[in-house]
Amino acid sequence: MNTSGMDEKNEQVQVTPKKDHRFQKLLIIVNAVLLLLAGAVLIYVRSMSQKYRPNVPDVWTTPEKEYSQISVYFPSTRAFDIQSVYTYRGQIQNALKTAALVDKDAKSMQWADCAYGETVKPIASEDRTVDEVLVTVTTGDFFVFHPLELVSGCFYSDNDINLDCVVIDDLASWRLFGGMDTAGMTIKIEDRIYTISGVVRSPQSHSDQIAYGSVPHIYVPYMSLKSGMTVYEMCIPEAVEGNAKKMAEENIQDAVIIDQTDRFDIIKLVQGYKNLDDSIMIRTGFAYPWFENSLRAAELKARMFAFPMALLMLIPAFSSVYLLFFIFKLLGRLFLFIRDRIEDRRQIRLKKNYERTHPKTT
Repeated sequence: MNTSGMDEKNEQVQVTPKKDHRFQKLLIIVNAVLLLLAGAVLIYVRSMSQKYRPNVPDVWTTPEKEYSQISVYFPSTRAFDIQSVYTYRGQIQNALKTAALVDKDAKSMQWADCAYGETVKPIASEDRTVDEVLVTVTTGDFFVFHPLELVSGCFYSDNDINLDCVVIDDLASWRLFGGMDTAGMTIKIEDRIYTISGVVRSPQSHSDQIAYGSVPHIYVPYMSLKSGMTVYEMCIPEAVEGNAKKMAEENIQDAVIIDQTDRFDIIKLVQGYKNLDDSIMIRTGFAYPWFENSLRAAELKARMFAFPMALLMLIPAFSSVYLLFFIFKLLGRLFLFIRDRIEDRRQIRLKKNYERTHPKTT
């Protein structure tokens, strides 16, 4: 019995195994998982960006002019008064005029600013006393830069005729009066009586509560309780990204200056991963207000998530290159297939034409 033909067929079967697609399937699964993880991180970072994005630039920005919010933090040893606020304001105003970012002939400011500082004092109502209260003295558009949630009443402003007023938080309201609807009531700070204009809600998230602390907070106009200030904030126009911060650095020295506008931009967060030390360490003499401490904690979390997200995207990025190569390879095969089919049809037509012009003779 001749089995040579069967052996040859078996050999052919062995040398042409069925193509294995397990690698491609595994690659697809890995990329899908990584993309889902990166998407979840991106959503988280985006939510933080929306939560902590400053409000003032959106109020001032127009189609013709972009605004940025800059925060300037001074050490406690360099606490300043209202005259320093006027000095900083004048320096920035002159710089803006020089850069033609504001009208040189305008009598009013075409930008916004505020200043504030924190101190601890006892406060009292008619029946109760709280020994430790964090008092924030403010000037300028403080409540525009920091839109706290009102529970009752309203905010005060520097334009009010009577500045013997305060805004207190719900913790102070409960401890002093045992209730929340306390707008219009009076409290005593040192030897002066103040009227409560509004009550604000203390932070609700765990991270913000840590930055906020457990003591009650109240807010007082600087002109009625003159105390040192350590923060100056401004919302100024800029022609080129980063120019606002540069302008602040050129006019205000020996301070930490932060551009708050795009602080949680995903690209800046990835780039800022290498500067984690700056987010963790606190320079000697600096006591950041709870607003900034809350932002720094959120920024640190966002940086730690953003950089691994960028790394997770590397494998899908390389896989995309492989996918493009595979697609181009398929397109090349498709082109060859179409070319061969066209050539086959042309050969058939040529053969038929030849048969018509050269009939067979018997």
